[in-house]
Amino acid sequence: RATMSRHVGLYRTAEGLATAVHEIAAIADELAAGTQARDLDAMVDAIEARHMATAAHTIATAALLRTESRGAHQRRDHPDRDDGRWLRHIAFRSGDGGLEASEIAID
Repeated sequence: RATMSRHVGLYRTAEGLATAVHEIAAIADELAAGTQARDLDAMVDAIEARHMATAAHTIATAALLRTESRGAHQRRDHPDRDDGRWLRHIAFRSGDGGLEASEIAID
């Protein structure tokens, strides 16, 4: 939560987003290593934490890829909107090498 607030808020930079991607990946790796759950509640908490890390990593990665400002989300290093390049969605899927991004044009 702290990493997302610090680096992936409304005002963003490539440097901060790259830091967030790196920090969240480290958290996700630690969660994936896992620990023995004491009980069902602890297991549910661990699963939820892994899902939150995956969502945070996906959001930070997409924000890093999108080199423009759009809506309320402002890239300080790319302050202008760029419809010619970014009037599209960024989609992710899990592949052998981790997250794989693709762009989907908006019709």
